[in-house]
Amino acid sequence: MKSISEKLSITEKIGYSLGDLAANLVFQTLMTYLAYFYTDIYGLTEGIDRFTETWNLVKLRLNRGTYFKSKYQLAFDTLEMIKLQK
Repeated sequence: MKSISEKLSITEKIGYSLGDLAANLVFQTLMTYLAYFYTDIYGLTEGIDRFTETWNLVKLRLNRGTYFKSKYQLAFDTLEMIKLQK
């Protein structure tokens, strides 16, 4: 079996790049509109905030005592201060 190996010309590279750019522009436009729709029109901001806060707390608790602790030391200190205030 022969292996044919040809290099792409500059025109072909530019063509593929522009096709990928077009697809990504469409995708990003839709994602931006969905973010606007879900937060401003549908009103999911509070739910997203609660989910994000809960998820971050879960991640911090799971990683406590491991090598992530130094990375999240400020977050741990903040959580401890919040606990002490309550």
